[in-house]
Amino acid sequence: MQWIDATNYEIELTQPPQKIVSLVPSQTELLFDLGLESRVIGITKFCIHPKKWRKSKVLVGGTKKINREKLLELAPDLVIANAEENTKEDVLWCRNHFATYTTDVHDYASALMMIKSLGEITNKREKSSEIVQKIESQFEQLVPIGGELTTLYFIWKSPWMVAGTGNFIGDMLTKIGLKNLAPTLRYPEIDIDFINKNKPEILLFSSEPFPFKDSEIQELRSKLTYSPKCKIIDGEMFSWYGSRMEKSPKYFNLLKAKIEKSSSTNS
Repeated sequence: MQWIDATNYEIELTQPPQKIVSLVPSQTELLFDLGLESRVIGITKFCIHPKKWRKSKVLVGGTKKINREKLLELAPDLVIANAEENTKEDVLWCRNHFATYTTDVHDYASALMMIKSLGEITNKREKSSEIVQKIESQFEQLVPIGGELTTLYFIWKSPWMVAGTGNFIGDMLTKIGLKNLAPTLRYPEIDIDFINKNKPEILLFSSEPFPFKDSEIQELRSKLTYSPKCKIIDGEMFSWYGSRMEKSPKYFNLLKAKIEKSSSTNS
């Protein structure tokens, strides 16, 4: 069987993979929900869902720096990577040693395509179709925020970094009716002058990869010349493409209600 991944790289498998290593947290959770418990043998240290896999699977390093020796010991018949989450060097190394399928998710549509493709390559087509249908059904119940509020979605501090355009987070912001004021880069650095100049109405602070707390928000607010709404949000709901998307619309609707209810001085 021949498969072409999202980067147009072709791999060949003689049978559905029985020894799988996942290098991306959100895709690891998807593999669990596809019913591949016995066939996934390795995950990264950042693959926190499902929790029980942290003890039962071999940890093969992080998403940006894999443990190549452990991978060689595991000898997987399929490695599942991602063009954004994993480094080009690690992906190329994996391709030289194992069948490596690389996904590339940048919006809602490509996320659904990824789910279907992993269902096909793991021989879980029926289950992956079921997951996609549930996600589509949930997103049909999403009610966007009216008035197109402007926003910035913070992912890092020192330097301040936000989610830009052309990525999954940016598309989720659009889905809930927020206008992203970030520069047209995937994850640009910004400064206080940029925020004060553009005056986004709401600042969203993600729980990952930087775990923002109230202290970081107050530090930023003290440097602003205006008073935007500020919210700490669950980053998994905005950035985890995969089966986690089934839960996102409900979370987005609750967030919408909080935003619409809060005053411009609440945090």
